[in-house]
Amino acid sequence: MDLPIGPRATHLLETWGDVTKANPTGPAYDLTRPTRSEQYRERLETFVQDPSESNFEALWNERVLASASEWFPSTARSLWSGTLEDLAVFVDEIRTAEQYDDSWAQRVSWGQVIPELYSRGRDGPIVSQQARNGLRKFGIDPASDFDGTVDQLTSFEELYRDVSGHVTASADEPLPIYEEIDQLFALVTTATQEDISAEASGPRSDLYSALRGYPASAATDQGPIEIDFDAATPAIDGHIAARRTDAYADLETDHWAGGHYETWKWDFAAYIADDVANAYQLTDLSPDEIEPFFDDFWANSNEYTDMDILSTPVPQYLLGRWGVVQLGDFRETCEEHPERAATVLSTLFSEDEHLVDRLEQFYEFATSEDVSAGNLLRITSTLLMGVYPDDYVNFQYQRFETFFSVCSNVESLETGFDARQYYRIVLACRDLRDAMQAELPDASMLDVHTLIRLYQDFCDYSE
Repeated sequence: MDLPIGPRATHLLETWGDVTKANPTGPAYDLTRPTRSEQYRERLETFVQDPSESNFEALWNERVLASASEWFPSTARSLWSGTLEDLAVFVDEIRTAEQYDDSWAQRVSWGQVIPELYSRGRDGPIVSQQARNGLRKFGIDPASDFDGTVDQLTSFEELYRDVSGHVTASADEPLPIYEEIDQLFALVTTATQEDISAEASGPRSDLYSALRGYPASAATDQGPIEIDFDAATPAIDGHIAARRTDAYADLETDHWAGGHYETWKWDFAAYIADDVANAYQLTDLSPDEIEPFFDDFWANSNEYTDMDILSTPVPQYLLGRWGVVQLGDFRETCEEHPERAATVLSTLFSEDEHLVDRLEQFYEFATSEDVSAGNLLRITSTLLMGVYPDDYVNFQYQRFETFFSVCSNVESLETGFDARQYYRIVLACRDLRDAMQAELPDASMLDVHTLIRLYQDFCDYSE
């Protein structure tokens, strides 16, 4: 398989080969033993023999599993329906299997974690979400299946040998070539701008200089987003009061954030549940359903609301001015490639795969010069909130930035299409939803969306 890469990626491989021979460790990479895979095998054996919480947390650690930087132990455990002993049996089955089994993914929704659990237990290509992201950094569109990714990594290994060489070959304890590639991918996907700036001078400066344009988000922004309920409580209380008094049903009734008509989103959710979801099997759309699906999803709001206040379909209202323009470009892409669009949208609406994996597949299909990354996320999250109003929320950067910078443990949010950040935001929004349900039992992500959308107005109104 030919994997052509550009001059910039080639330069990075050359620099990696030159610099790391004399500098086997640095921020975001480590070419010494024990490797991640060696630590994984040792800790996996311990967990299988003694399936305790502490041994699971020792196994589920980003120094051992790349996936652990995105999948926290508590998240992984919550998705496993059985006991720890059952889980130990399952991972031991993966460890001892002679070949990869696609059916493992049906037993627990861990996305690309399962390929990593399998491939770290044996010599050869290490298939993980980090490896897939690493391939993207080198301009290679990763395959969607395990065998296809193995083929790509095998071809990348040949390219790596030609350009970088076996950089640890002369070390006292040389690493297997795929362990070197594993660390290269760790570097290009997790090195931050702070790392690059800190290494601007010194023996590794050429390597980190070659990374400019590659950096990941700051390491301090990788953990869960936690709501500051002390800061958010006035807004939560105001929203609950507005819901109870039907203050969102018109523009005249004053409430916590001024006066806003907001019941349209509940009307829209009911329309999707009663009409659209019954007209299509959304997790198994066919190519010839793409055009009518868009027509129905973007039906004019007067078909399902009693008010004449909105002059556009609800999804267009959620997308904003430029989002509406670029929605047309996205729809055109879908109608030009209906087979692929049907697969991508069906996967997006299916919850068999992890949200991050579904979003990244959507982005791979939909990204273009005509649609900004930020508007792609607005389009995606509009689709998700429309179909699953209890679980997902429409994302609009400026409104969410205002709320989360004041009412959470993060100072700011990243712009663009950041699947992992959106996942973290969704989890935080579910915490908000759950808190509101104590006083408002039917609270959903529509309530969360309303609270966040009006929070800036609340701040202005309070002044």
